[in-house]
Amino acid sequence: MKEIPELTLQKYILNNFNEFNDDIIRLFNSPIISAFPNYPEDRFPDIFFKLENGKTIPIEVEWKTRKFDHYDHDDFPKFKNNDGLVMVAVKEDDVNLGLEQITVDLDKFEKWYLEYSKQLVKDELKDLRKLLKTKKKRQPRLWVTLLTKKGGALKHFEPALQYETWGIQKNYKVATGKGTRLEEIQKDDLIVFLAGLHGSYKSKKTGKLVFGRYSMTEWGKATFNGKFDYACVFRVSEGYYENNEPKIWKTGSKGKWKDELYPHRFKFNKNPLLIMSNLRVKDLSVSTKSELQNVVYTNFRMCDPKILVDIMHNADQVNVKNYYETLNKLPHLK
Repeated sequence: MKEIPELTLQKYILNNFNEFNDDIIRLFNSPIISAFPNYPEDRFPDIFFKLENGKTIPIEVEWKTRKFDHYDHDDFPKFKNNDGLVMVAVKEDDVNLGLEQITVDLDKFEKWYLEYSKQLVKDELKDLRKLLKTKKKRQPRLWVTLLTKKGGALKHFEPALQYETWGIQKNYKVATGKGTRLEEIQKDDLIVFLAGLHGSYKSKKTGKLVFGRYSMTEWGKATFNGKFDYACVFRVSEGYYENNEPKIWKTGSKGKWKDELYPHRFKFNKNPLLIMSNLRVKDLSVSTKSELQNVVYTNFRMCDPKILVDIMHNADQVNVKNYYETLNKLPHLK
């Protein structure tokens, strides 16, 4: 078993020198008033006791008597002339040092050492714990949802703005990207409402115009005429929560979403950060096209934040003075 460092035993004696007063009074007829180390640490002698009568006693600390081996040290004569003592945890009677020895109580040392070790660990881990507390802040995420007349999302935007709350159907399977869930929507994330989707392409099979959801093949063509009327950016003010109250959206008693309460919710600040208009799909990068095409198919999705820069670059900026007029238009888009 590896020994506890001798410096630890020295520290115990320095911190608890009053425990040795009886021995010191017996030898020098004076109590200890202070104890201090011999700097630098672990040089001979290890520590000193300052007595009330003004005398300073040099002390060498060892675990066992036979560990003392300083007879050849240059300062040994001075150590002996100044009534130097050896303090040991184990006094070995078969070893004659020719010096006075004082024994350290191992039970008291053990009790102190357990407390000392506990504090030592706390001190050593303090900086590491600070690092944990100041770990890299989670970057805000970008969420995008589609508002169209089909499905009622456009008309639902007006009460959503009033309550500063957006909700998603109870049983709606939201594709939000690999490893991402609705529960990950947090305060200070960004939510983009893409309002009003238009566009068409001619079917090779029928020769007729096709509207609505488009394949990535058509979506990615430079000739594709698809566009979004508006892209409105808001800040999430409260992350995901599940609640049926209050009943914000009217859905009626018929249709796919009858009696739906949209319990998967989050709140957003109704003051928009940015509103853009006339976002043409063909002007966007391939990666942004892919992200937005997925939004069209899934209605709600976490997207790469870089697409917002692409959208800002290619859409028209709505004047701040017209923000609220624009928001009032959204429920009435065709």
